[in-house]
Order: sequence, then structure tokens, then C-alpha cells
Amino acid sequence: MPVHSIVLLELSVEHFYSSTFGHVANFSEQQYDLYDLWVRFATEVEVEGGNTHRERYLLPQNLREHASLREVQVEFEAGRTGERQTVRDTSDGHAKGTIDPPDAATAPLRSLIRVPGNGRVAYMALEATGHRSVTGHLSRLWKSRFRKHTSGSGFKLNILNLADGAAWNDFLEQAELHEVVFRKWVTRQGDRSAAPRWEEYGVKGAEGTILPKPWVGRALGRRLRPRDVLSVDIGDPDETKIVVESDGRSRTIRIGQALPTFTYEIEPGSEQRPVSSRFYAVARELIDGQLAGPYGEIPRAMGEEDELE
Repeated sequence: MPVHSIVLLELSVEHFYSSTFGHVANFSEQQYDLYDLWVRFATEVEVEGGNTHRERYLLPQNLREHASLREVQVEFEAGRTGERQTVRDTSDGHAKGTIDPPDAATAPLRSLIRVPGNGRVAYMALEATGHRSVTGHLSRLWKSRFRKHTSGSGFKLNILNLADGAAWNDFLEQAELHEVVFRKWVTRQGDRSAAPRWEEYGVKGAEGTILPKPWVGRALGRRLRPRDVLSVDIGDPDETKIVVESDGRSRTIRIGQALPTFTYEIEPGSEQRPVSSRFYAVARELIDGQLAGPYGEIPRAMGEEDELE
């Protein structure tokens, strides 16, 4: 299962009343540029010391502009607040420090945004690590600041996670199934007071082989049961994921979501965090592919829900 991946976001600006889409580099009578608005947003939040929302914290740092490419790199320090935690040396259990409720233990997540000089769409690549991502927090915060910075323009910011069903169907026709993972919340037997925890049961093809392709359709239709593919009966899972691959790049589908979220593995087969040069090379490749495709100029957001969970 991919550990370090990229989530792609489509950005567009829509007029409230006419439902028309402006050019991302020049919209409204004030001639706003989404590139400049992003730099202003990231700089502003960094000067403020970051932002906390529902026990999630993010801090933009290390902003680097590439004006000739109309690209901006930003690194987000992200973490959770809300409870007192002790930092321990796991080799001997020694307490090394304390994290108080307002504090957060953070780790960096990189991002790349490109706002073309022409057209009605821009794209952002956001790094995700395991279950750690800033997608929802960042979306809500930037939309709020966008409204503030463009007050009176009549435009709103759409941020659409690339979870397009048709695109997934096209991809799955070419993809191979590499892994199925069932997850269950379990409580220690005989101890109802114990905190529940996740247990995972995975199925992979033997070395050099892939899993049966019909399993993909059965999984998406929620017809692939653990008892069909596991040697033990775990009952009904609380969550099912499949990992599919095409052209050396893996994507994870979380079964049960209205539309699965695209995640692009950065370094296939590696559990190490990719170096920045690798992250940005993959991010540019993915954004280039979107801009050269059918949605390079036409926003998918036309008529679609743009809120992120």
C-alpha cells in the first residue's frame, strides 16, 4: 500500500450569479490572479504562526516562487493538537518531553501549485503520508481567505479533488490488481474497557504475479468478501481498500466512498520519504498530464460538488 503519495486538486474560480468560470490568471474587474492570491495566502498564514482547526494544525513554510513557470512550492508543517502527550525514547521508554494540549507534533508535507497564464483551471499537487494530509483543512482555510481577499468580486474558489469516476474507469481498464486490504475495528477479547484498534488483513499476489482482475469489479461493487480470498473468516470488514497499478504507478481505492480519491504513489515500492527533487518531478509530471488532457482548460467543477471531506 502506498505510504508516500500525491493528491491532485483542480482549482477554478466561479462567478456566483452567472455560474461562469473566470480565467485563473485574470478574473473579475479587479483582475485578480490566483497565483498572487496563493502566495498572499501562504505568506499570511505563515506570519500568523499557522492555523488550527478542529485539532488540526498547519503552517506554510519555505515558500519558493518560480514566476517564469507560474509555479509555487510550499511545505506545510502539519499535526494534531488537543491532548497532552509524552514524548518517549522507544528504545528504553525514557520520557524525553511533553506536548501540551495547545501544541502539535508536526511533520512536513510538500505542495506544488501551477497557475497557467491562460485557461480556466489550475492544479495543485499535495503530498500525503499514510493517513496524514492537509487537504481538507487547507481547502476550508484557503476558501475562507479567498472570500476575504476578493470581497465584492462575485467569485468563489472551487477546489475539486480529482475523484472523477470516468477517469477511474479508464484507468482500471488498463490497471493490474496488486493488493486487497480488509480492516476491522477490534476490541481485546474479554476486555470491553480496552480501546479498539485497527487490524488489517491483506492479500497480495505471489512474487511476479498479480491478483485476478475480476476482483476489482467485485470489490467496487462490495461483492468481494474476506471469506472469498482469505484463509480465515474475519466476518464483515469495516473498511476495504484495493491497490491497483498501471505504468509503474500505484493508486489506492477506498471502497465505499461515493467517488474514490486519486492517490498517486511517488516512489513505487519504497517506504522511505522521497527526496524533494523526486516529489516535484512527479508532481510536475502529473500536472502536465492534466493540463494536456481534456480538462486542461475546462473545469471538472462545472456542475459538481467541490467540498472536501
